[in-house]
Formats: sequence, C-alpha cells, structure tokens
Amino acid sequence: MVDADFGRDVRLTYAELDDRSRRLAHALHRVGVRRGDRVSIMVPNSIEFFEALHACAILRKIPFYQEVSTRFEGLVEEHHTFVLLDPSGNLLEFKHYRDPRMMY
Repeated sequence: MVDADFGRDVRLTYAELDDRSRRLAHALHRVGVRRGDRVSIMVPNSIEFFEALHACAILRKIPFYQEVSTRFEGLVEEHHTFVLLDPSGNLLEFKHYRDPRMMY
C-alpha cells in the first residue's frame, strides 16, 4: 500500500498492514478496550486511519467478507478496500483512495 496523502510516500505490504493492525488491536485490548466497546478514530484520511479501522474490526472479531485488496491499480481510481459482514448480514465496504481527488 502507498499513502499519497500529505506528500508522504508510505509503503506497506498487506502482511505489514495486517501485522500493524493486529499489534494495534492487541494494544487497545491491553488498555482495556473489549469487544462491543466503541472506539473513536481521530486521524486524517490516511493509511493510519485504514489501519486503525482494520485493527478495530480484528479486535471486535467482526467477520471479514473480503480481506484488504487493491482495485483499479495504476489508475486515478486506485483504492484499497476491505469488506466486513455485520451481525445483520449486511456487507460494509471501507476504502482508502490514493489520489485525494477521489476522496469524498
């Protein structure tokens, strides 16, 4: 993954993203965050946000319908996405676009 926000060039493989997300999930658990707790994520639209959201999904044991993947690679529409399955059976897709023009 590459984060083009704020002029940064942060590169992460999916394995690194998963490792960082799981470490954050364990850190949240160590400070008392438990399944069902609400967590506020206050960071700009960045890889850190995507990582924190992924960590919270891991911590809450929300089933992943689709793990992190890249869509439209090499195009302005390129984005990273994962899909969760909520308790009602709804699919929730989360995206991070590389190009700020695509963020809404």
